Amino acid sequence: MRTERQYTCPAGHSFDVAKEGYVNLLCTSKSADKMGDSKESAAARHAFLERGYYGCLKEALTPLLHGNVLDICCGEGYYDSVPADGALYGFDLSKTMVRLAAKRKNGGQYFVANLARMPVAEGSIDTALHLFGRSKRRCTIGLIPMTRSCRKVRSWKWNGNSEWRRKCRSPRRICKPCLP
Repeated sequence: MRTERQYTCPAGHSFDVAKEGYVNLLCTSKSADKMGDSKESAAARHAFLERGYYGCLKEALTPLLHGNVLDICCGEGYYDSVPADGALYGFDLSKTMVRLAAKRKNGGQYFVANLARMPVAEGSIDTALHLFGRSKRRCTIGLIPMTRSCRKVRSWKWNGNSEWRRKCRSPRRICKPCLP
């Protein structure tokens, strides 16, 4: 449940919405500022993306996003656009990157969270996006039309299903002509 400045769960936990608009869901004694990307790394990535090197990938992905979109490892939200027929939810472990994503003011809702524990209800997501995040199979790009629960999608990805691998490669083929 969400109020203007806070999310609460049925178990009674509450999480404040930061002034930038994101929510930190990490429950840890380790400082969230020390997890994920450093401020220097985030600034370098932001400068690189703003030069447009991956603009063709962003353009290729935007029309494919529909319904409720889950961006796993969202980073600064560069590839995110809220579909007209749904909502966008971005999750990343890096507070620095999520703060940048929230500052984009693209209408998405962003969360600092352990990606193995994202609070996403089964059946609530239509499309999941996973770009350049690490995984056991080292698949760096994925667009997943959601026909299964998120837990099953993670298993599907990590088990090396050939359909997942095909989906992973297709955005690269779309963008190959755009790259210098």
